[in-house]
Amino acid sequence: MQQGKSRDCYFSALTYAKKLRWHVLPLYGITADHCDCRDGGKCNPGKHPRTRHGLKDASLDQTWLQERWKEAPNSNIGIRTGAASHTPDAVGHLGSAPDDITGQFGGDD
Repeated sequence: MQQGKSRDCYFSALTYAKKLRWHVLPLYGITADHCDCRDGGKCNPGKHPRTRHGLKDASLDQTWLQERWKEAPNSNIGIRTGAASHTPDAVGHLGSAPDDITGQFGGDD
């Protein structure tokens, strides 16, 4: 496991799944200002799933998450919102996140 941001994302993903019961999945990371998917700039860098089935692959399974981050330690974290994770969606339905959870957003959107 790498140090810094990669390590933080790894442990945060495991914590979100285990303690908060949020369904988590790895997203492509960004290296040298380019998305790791290498699609030539046609994607939403660092914000789309690494997994074959996208959000449908989001999981609480610690072993599965550990394996995904071992395969791609530069992954960002994706969280399936809404009823599956009992988390608020983009407009705040289903309540709100705990007070000690803060988000970090990249890009202009």
